[in-house]
Amino acid sequence: MSSDPQAPSSFMMLCASLGTQVHMALGLIEDPIEKKAVVELPTAQQGIEMLAMLETKTKGNLDEAEEKLLGDLLTQLRLIYVEVAKNEESAE
Repeated sequence: MSSDPQAPSSFMMLCASLGTQVHMALGLIEDPIEKKAVVELPTAQQGIEMLAMLETKTKGNLDEAEEKLLGDLLTQLRLIYVEVAKNEESAE
């Protein structure tokens, strides 16, 4: 890990940014363009896959806080994805 004091927060900001995009794709945050919540499951799935790739590629290189943040975020997003997908399926 870099001795740069900004490195951990930069990684955490990256995770938070990707997480926010997934939350938006899951319809949990209003789309600023549409001015309403829009569910886009393929986009949400892609964001979750990117975070999972980050988890795999950075394994052993994160500090404890970074590892916990990423793991918790992925768990949360995966659970929400399943719930939203079920709701979308039953709404059809």
